[in-house]
Amino acid sequence: MRRAGDLFEREEYFIPSCSSARTPCMRACACCSRTCQAGRERKKGIVVIGVVEGDTHDIGKNLVKIMLETAGFEVVDLGRDVPPATFVERAESVGAHIIGLSL
Repeated sequence: MRRAGDLFEREEYFIPSCSSARTPCMRACACCSRTCQAGRERKKGIVVIGVVEGDTHDIGKNLVKIMLETAGFEVVDLGRDVPPATFVERAESVGAHIIGLSL
């Protein structure tokens, strides 16, 4: 990802190329997250997270999700383009302690 970012800054890479680099990076991060969580019994809390309706950019949300899971939180990921009321409904249904919104 760092290399893709450097190439993008030098205008040698464009958005589609950066997007294609995102998938393997996110898979690697998810694998690392699962490894860091192995053996943890007790969760620190429940977080409902998602990207608010009208936006489909989820890279930041996905990174925050990985950090929260690694820190010991249970994360309920609602995905992208989520209506605001859905955040509240889901948080109530799972007993969330935190709601994370990405704009």
